[in-house]
Amino acid sequence: MNAIAIGDSSKSRTSSETKVPGTMLSLGAILSGARGSAEAASDTRLPVRIIAQSGVPRWILPFDTRRAVPVLKSWRPYSVKSRMKWSTVVGASRLNLLNLLPGARHEVLSCEMSYWRQWLPDYSESWAIAGYIGNPSPSRKAILFFIDARRRVQAVVKVPILPAAKGAIVHEALVLRKMEQRLPVPGVLFSDEAEGIAAQSWVQGVNIPRAFTKEHMELLLSLAAEDPAPRLAGTREDLERRSAGLSGMIESSRLHRALSLLDTRDELRQCVEHGDFTPWNLRRLRNGELTLIDWEWSVEVGYPWQDVCRYFYMQAYLFDEEADVWNRLIKNPLLIEYRRRLELSLEVVRGLTAYFLLRFLCNSYEEGESGKVAFAAAKIEEILI
Repeated sequence: MNAIAIGDSSKSRTSSETKVPGTMLSLGAILSGARGSAEAASDTRLPVRIIAQSGVPRWILPFDTRRAVPVLKSWRPYSVKSRMKWSTVVGASRLNLLNLLPGARHEVLSCEMSYWRQWLPDYSESWAIAGYIGNPSPSRKAILFFIDARRRVQAVVKVPILPAAKGAIVHEALVLRKMEQRLPVPGVLFSDEAEGIAAQSWVQGVNIPRAFTKEHMELLLSLAAEDPAPRLAGTREDLERRSAGLSGMIESSRLHRALSLLDTRDELRQCVEHGDFTPWNLRRLRNGELTLIDWEWSVEVGYPWQDVCRYFYMQAYLFDEEADVWNRLIKNPLLIEYRRRLELSLEVVRGLTAYFLLRFLCNSYEEGESGKVAFAAAKIEEILI
């Protein structure tokens, strides 16, 4: 949930369309559903406003930016400085004066809308599109918001920018269909497995503060089942293989000690792991309920405690790297209650935390994210003391 730093160029472009760095996809192709090539065959010339971050396009907004205000208001940066910057973007968009901000520019995109006519229920040519270009990663995607003339979001569509995003997007659609009886999750409008594109309904809700509350605990407990999870010790072989190339990034004796924490034989209850349980993926609905969005990395047959770790460790990485997260976890009264209700001993919790951090370490290494690798290695040290 990064704020956009504006301050590049306010020039208008109408001839050569901007492409997303590291790809051959133009912005017009992305708004068309990235239909197989860099340049979509055009049946629509779409004037848009573009906001960039460090020269890279991050938001594609309708030329009348007032149409996008409901979407922009739902974005909530967590630092005071970022919130102030973002409130300027929202305010300028509300007045349709985004062009006055440095870095916002005008471009005319060539788009082919036949895909949306075919796949999106009740699609109308009168709908506007606001697009967010995700952070660089092997599973980079765009999120498109289709907005009607009354500024109601009719669909939220995820479009892969890089091939690895396809599986995650389709997986989320499958999980949402299964979760709709348990939580007020977005409804799936369509899922195109061949293209890796899926659409869901818009969640009418507001972002919530970062603090972990009793509601968070109850939400996580609602994802637990009575069925037993696979033995945690069964994960060790795979993590040993994946971590074999990490010499020099974490001392081998410490890595071995962390892996040995997985050798618990306690029986654990099966849980659905959301996979990215963080404040920015939680929404407060109009009826007061708390729900979750962005299920792309969910695990249907998973372990307890993993989403707890994600909540605390991701915030530490982004906002407070020096925090002793392990001590926060074991001393938090709500998490003591969580452990009691799921019958998790401190020894088992240490093993589950090791499992989370080892996966985080390996994933970060495989994705080339050196900052996260160093962070995970340091946090593994904490649980070994």
